[in-house]
Amino acid sequence: MLTIYDARNPSFQNGGKANRQWLAAKSALKNHENLRSCSWQRLLMHISEDPDLCWMVDALNAKYGFSQ
Repeated sequence: MLTIYDARNPSFQNGGKANRQWLAAKSALKNHENLRSCSWQRLLMHISEDPDLCWMVDALNAKYGFSQ
């Protein structure tokens, strides 16, 4: 399972409520590798390298104001 979050959201930063819940869920799993997280900002940084996906990067940046 992958959780994608906005890195600007304080709740997902260290000590934030969402971060604490995510860590609790991950620690409850027998196989911790089944749960991953990635910020939208990091995801957009990687997909922007593919010219076929520039439209998606532009649309998400325009709608949500993500910065790379």
